[in-house]
Amino acid sequence: MKKRTQKKSNLKPVPLTKYFSDKQSAGKSEDIEDADKILKDKYKHIINHFQKTMPNAPFELNYNNGYELIVSLVLSARQTDKGVNEITPTLFKKYPSFKEMSEAKVKEVFDIIEPINFSSNKSKYLVNLSKKIINDFGGQIPNNIKSLVSLPGVGQKTANMIMSLLYNVPAMSVDTHVLRVSQRTGLSKKKSREAVEDDLTENIPEEYLNNINKCLILHGRYVCTFSDPKCDKCPISKWCDYFQENKK
Repeated sequence: MKKRTQKKSNLKPVPLTKYFSDKQSAGKSEDIEDADKILKDKYKHIINHFQKTMPNAPFELNYNNGYELIVSLVLSARQTDKGVNEITPTLFKKYPSFKEMSEAKVKEVFDIIEPINFSSNKSKYLVNLSKKIINDFGGQIPNNIKSLVSLPGVGQKTANMIMSLLYNVPAMSVDTHVLRVSQRTGLSKKKSREAVEDDLTENIPEEYLNNINKCLILHGRYVCTFSDPKCDKCPISKWCDYFQENKK
């Protein structure tokens, strides 16, 4: 898969009313114009809802610095944030920085993170990631996607979240919750995480992207759940394709 890079934007924030104003495209059929308008309205209302109700959405992994953030993110792959938060205090007490982690024995790291899913692989990732950051990046977490995804255990999703949380660069991290909410609501009809990321990034103004990313994660985790979505309590059901197609 081709790796993509992201750069910090110098664009000034654009008001939602201006961003979502109707744009006439010459040569489009009426059906396409109607579909575009419906999609823009969907984005407008969902963004407005989350920006009003969660203007500073929380991130549920506990961390105090970049080292703790990247370690926690690697551990969180296919693992609940609650499970990660339960073992990281012990892990960070024994290995408080990349230096200590780079010198650690994989078996000792494994013994601490064993309750985490895929702990065998993740213990290797953490030690090798720390070595690479020290040897190749002077002990500093890279601030670009290309370098981040070169680190063991770091993929596009994790790299985007690091860019967002650590460097405040507009980025959309598409985890299983974001993917599910986007597809159910109709924010994106695409199948792959990469394609959904492209749709969301294209349609959500940059100044809202990082916060909406966290809102979508929380909405998928607590409302739009995999097996039993709480559609009757969902505040954005009015604009959700899944709800409109399945309501009784």
